[in-house]
Amino acid sequence: MKILRRLFLVLFVFVFISGAFTSGSALNSSLITFSNDIFQKLALQKTENIFISPASIYLALAMAYNGARGNTRKAMAECLKANNISINELNRFGKEFMGYLHSMKNDVTINIANSIWIRHDFRVLPDFIRHNADSYSALVKKITMNQQGLRAINQWIEKKTQQKIKDMLKRIDPAAVMFLVNAIYFLGNWEKKFDERLTRDYDFHLADGGKIKAKTMNQYGDFPYYENENFQAVRLDYKNKKLGMVLVLPREGKPLSGLLRTLSFFGQYNKIIANLNRRKGSVFIPRFKFKYSKDLIPVLKRMGMGVAFTGAANFTGINPGGRIFINLVQHDAFVEVNETGTEAAAATIVGFARTSAPQYQVRPFVFRADRPFFYFIVDNERKIPLFMGTLYKP
Repeated sequence: MKILRRLFLVLFVFVFISGAFTSGSALNSSLITFSNDIFQKLALQKTENIFISPASIYLALAMAYNGARGNTRKAMAECLKANNISINELNRFGKEFMGYLHSMKNDVTINIANSIWIRHDFRVLPDFIRHNADSYSALVKKITMNQQGLRAINQWIEKKTQQKIKDMLKRIDPAAVMFLVNAIYFLGNWEKKFDERLTRDYDFHLADGGKIKAKTMNQYGDFPYYENENFQAVRLDYKNKKLGMVLVLPREGKPLSGLLRTLSFFGQYNKIIANLNRRKGSVFIPRFKFKYSKDLIPVLKRMGMGVAFTGAANFTGINPGGRIFINLVQHDAFVEVNETGTEAAAATIVGFARTSAPQYQVRPFVFRADRPFFYFIVDNERKIPLFMGTLYKP
């Protein structure tokens, strides 16, 4: 169940628009490569359920990128896989991406929103506000960095995620000057719902060799499917057919951790998407529901963004005096998969603090998913994942 949850997170996070401008393919590659990179680094840390929205993380960091200068901008470009993409192209992409998601009104619900919360006495350059308001439709609020301000931020996140993510920000550091927040919510029914009368308790084999009983849904039908000697992959479409969940199951005897370690994610992701062909077969997947919370600073450091978290950070595009750095990148997510469909939500907070303060650390095939696997929710047209996850224990 944990593996399935992680897989769903990866899928949800990665849905993304390619764009109509000339750099569309480069921007698609940027988001896809970023998503796979951060997912692989998180998934290889522990054999536990994970679920993230790479799209949410990417958009929150893209807002911050508007204020980065010098080596800090180079480091963030490296992390975002946007070395050859101008800030104007990135912003246009963000605007088109959000517009595309909001246009999906038929049979699914997708809401995505951004906000900027600024300490009442902290000066932010007008261009930084304008770019983020124009490109990311960011709400801008001046607040006092106290309990009242904390409640305002948490209530906004709760509202935008349909109450699925609550009390995300635990405290406000005394040196805090600004928070950038992205929230995304998804609700979609399966194109073909599972019959609840067929749900049974089946063994789910754990990574440590044990097993548990898991409520397992099943149906027979015609599904986009691909297999090779290492894994099986199947896609379950949502009712609007523009979005689907792809589940990737290692062959028996092959641990998920080994598959995740050896896969070249960008290449394998494209290969899986390109080779899904309709075949008749039976699909067995466990029901699951869980929440995931992660401090992303350690993984973003490994992705090349380390300078942004130090006193050497250059964010003079936010405040000309500089002397601020990112001291918080928090990501929370929720996913539930059942016979009807999928509900998922995620939020990302990027917090800035003055450099004079100490850094604050936030604490007829048979596809039988009866063992750890990973999954992602993908835009079938543009091949971009919205969420990604792993499930080690239902």
